[in-house]
Order: sequence, then structure tokens, then C-alpha cells
Amino acid sequence: MKRGEKLHLKLHENETNNHIPTVQEVIKYINCWLEFHNKKPCPNDRSKSIQEMLNSVEKQHLNINILNTLMMKTECRTITKHGITFLNMHYRSEAILGLREQVFIRYSLFDLSKIFVYSAKGEFLCIAKRVQKVHPMANVLGTVKDMEEYKQQYKKQQQIKNRLVKQIKKNFTSDELQVLEIEQEQSIEIESIIEEKPKRERVKTAREQQMNRPIFTSNYEKYEWLMKNGCTNSDDRTWLTQYIRSDEYFNLYEN
Repeated sequence: MKRGEKLHLKLHENETNNHIPTVQEVIKYINCWLEFHNKKPCPNDRSKSIQEMLNSVEKQHLNINILNTLMMKTECRTITKHGITFLNMHYRSEAILGLREQVFIRYSLFDLSKIFVYSAKGEFLCIAKRVQKVHPMANVLGTVKDMEEYKQQYKKQQQIKNRLVKQIKKNFTSDELQVLEIEQEQSIEIESIIEEKPKRERVKTAREQQMNRPIFTSNYEKYEWLMKNGCTNSDDRTWLTQYIRSDEYFNLYEN
């Protein structure tokens, strides 16, 4: 049916009672139609059916592994000390031991136990297998399973290291492998100079000054104390204003 064919749409609804087939029903209908179609005479040879002509054609045997490799997704990753980290999982291989560069990986979501590693130029490097994450303190604070996994991975790393050392000694002479002993520098102790910081006098707050004010026996004593320490409240400011206008202030300070 094409868009806008209302008559065909109504006929389809009447015949099927507006039933929407499931995926399994659709597969069954398609297989029935193919069986019906393949029983028809072949246009190229009327003496044979279409199915007989298809059976006479030599089939191509495809390699499933090659086909799966071609269908894999490709991503760029950087090799770190943990190997290759992908989907929060670590993948390692002896072939990439010591490398710290970007590589391309190919993977299949149906089998995440391994990934295929390629160089930046597209050269195949190795197949890196997934390893279980182990915390550095697993040998001390982990469970029995964590401790066993830690021991297995540590043992494997030591085997790889020993194998690598043997291979290097085999390919290089003793002169080339000569290691220079580096003298350790004598550490010079530097006396720490402690600078004495001058003590800063703490400034009293207005409340503390109010609490520590003396008892005045005369008005001029109160005036001189306020002029030295300042007014801490509105009552002192009012009193000071009135005192400046008084005769006592005029006789003592103005003459």
C-alpha cells in the first residue's frame, strides 16, 4: 500500500480485523511466501523450479571468524601501566608490556573476554585478554579470593619479568648490559631557621572596654578617659557633648 490509499487500508482492516502480527508470525508468513515463490518455474530454465536452480548453485563457505572480525567495532585507546582499559575492565598481553602509546582495539560485545590490538599504522599486535581488577591492598585487607587473585597476578608478572630479562641477556652482550653504579649524593642537613614573629597585641572590643572602664570620681576624669579610649555607646557621646558645653570644661580647658 502507498500513503493515502484509504480504500486499501479499510480492506486490510476488514480482512485482518486490524490484527498486528508478531515477529514470529511475520517470519512464518515470509517463509511461506518464499516456499510458494521458489516452487514457480525458473524464468531462465522452465524445466526447473527456482528452488532447484538455487540448489544447483555452488555455495560460498564463509569463515565465521573472519566475518566476526570484520563486523567488530574499532576504538582508540592508550596503553597504561594497567594495560588497556576498556568498559571499566583491564586487558593485558606480553606483547604490549612496557608500551605507552595509542593503539586501536577491535572488540565484539558478544565476547568481551578478549580484544584485538592494532598499532596506529594498522599492524596487528596481539590479542589482549581480560584480567580481574585487584586492589593494591588486597594482599593485606582483601578476602581470601582477593588474596589468591593478587598472588596469581603477581606471580605472572614476575614470570614475564624473568622471561624478559633472559631474552635481553640472550640478545645483548655483557658489555652492552653493563650497568653503571650511581653514587648516592650525600644529603646535607640544613638547619631550620625559626623566625620569631612579633606578638600582636589584641585590640579590645567595645564591649570589653565598657566592662573594664574605671569608676570616675570627677567629671574631668571621665572626660579625659573618653578622649583617650573613645565613646563606646550613645550615652557616653551624649554626656561628652553636654560636658563640652559646661562651665567646668570652659574653666579647665578653654582658659
